[in-house]
Amino acid sequence: MRGHVTLLLSIHTTKSIEILIDSLNMEKQTQLYLRQLESNAIFIIREFAAVFKKPVLLFSGGKDSIVLAHLCRKAFYPTKIPFPFLHIDSGFNFPEIIEFRDKFLKNELQVDLIVRSTNSNQKNIQLETKAFLATMSEIAFDASLCGARRSDEKAQAKERIFSHRNKYGKWNPENQRPEIRNTFNVEHNLGEAFRVFPMSDWTEIDLWRYIVQENIELPSLYYAHYRDMINSDGILLPYNEKYHGVKKREISKELIRFRTVSDATNSGAIRSFAFDAKEVLVEVSKMRLSERSANMTDKSNKFALEELKSLGHF
Repeated sequence: MRGHVTLLLSIHTTKSIEILIDSLNMEKQTQLYLRQLESNAIFIIREFAAVFKKPVLLFSGGKDSIVLAHLCRKAFYPTKIPFPFLHIDSGFNFPEIIEFRDKFLKNELQVDLIVRSTNSNQKNIQLETKAFLATMSEIAFDASLCGARRSDEKAQAKERIFSHRNKYGKWNPENQRPEIRNTFNVEHNLGEAFRVFPMSDWTEIDLWRYIVQENIELPSLYYAHYRDMINSDGILLPYNEKYHGVKKREISKELIRFRTVSDATNSGAIRSFAFDAKEVLVEVSKMRLSERSANMTDKSNKFALEELKSLGHF
């Protein structure tokens, strides 16, 4: 009987050790994979800085552009990031985003920040595009660094890492250069430009794993908090009396967080109990809907982003 018990304990211990080893191996593989993603992104960022005469980084204050800024800091450490940051202010940003932008860029990174506004009282993506293209032309930027990922949306999946734009800032997905083994063709005529996407191959889970690993600070919008919300065709939108003329009974206080943030008019939220990055990572690993499934622009037109990109939108 004693021998039987000893045998069972031995089998149980062996199994526990095997599970522990598998877990450690999985963690090691994840770290190696993240290191490879980081290395590839830093290589592209350095290429971007080296080959273009007047580059700029497009900064929205969202998680992707924050991680991109973090990668830039690592790419050029201990020197200062050698190009300015550009933020196109729609006038409808969350206050948390603007507050974080100013603290992070001016105090921590100490980069040159250019802010351009649409100067409109109404939300208009075309005006944002116009402000962006006008700034690119005015300052003669020949390339912009962007944090968008191919997993974001179908249109983004068509983008090359070094994506060409014509002299009007427009994108033609059928007229892009081949990219073979990290060989990039950046030849362009005067007035033409490139959008460069160092994080193209990252997924939402990759991004959150990296945020956890690097302990990257994000705006509070990305974590669970209580907020007044309205339900618009099944999407939870943050209530704001300036542009939501709804009755009080239609407003409910919800415990939510935002998976992706554009501005306060079309950023849908999800109900969540994820109060920190590790909890968000667990939550994201169980999700089956895309990040932009709660975006009102995409909801109204599934080809919206591709159409906007073809007109020069960033």
